[in-house]
Amino acid sequence: MYKLLATDLDGTLLDARTTVSRSTAATLRDAERRGLQIVICTGRAYSSAFFYARELGLQAYILSANGAQARDPDGNQLFLSPMADHLADSVIDIAHQFRLPFEMFTPHAVVSDTKPYRSRLWDALG
Repeated sequence: MYKLLATDLDGTLLDARTTVSRSTAATLRDAERRGLQIVICTGRAYSSAFFYARELGLQAYILSANGAQARDPDGNQLFLSPMADHLADSVIDIAHQFRLPFEMFTPHAVVSDTKPYRSRLWDALG
């Protein structure tokens, strides 16, 4: 008997329009009702993953920022592995030097030199 269901967001739960199909949402809620612990694993910021967990009505654990942060279903932080400030500065400098776009996540925002993320969440935070 399975006890945990871990899933990504982009290209897995979310379609090209960043929505979850009704059948997928119903399946996830049914799995949770049957006792499976849902874990959302994503490269996105926590706030984005939290938005989808709540939209789906799930009590999910969330691993965000490519595993750098973990929170329980109530939003309590379980793990955080931030990048040191001097390394973040170096990444930004190198990205600028090679004219590469970049995105970095803080607990409350996306830091980027490109147009902000286009999901409904970021539009709402706008």
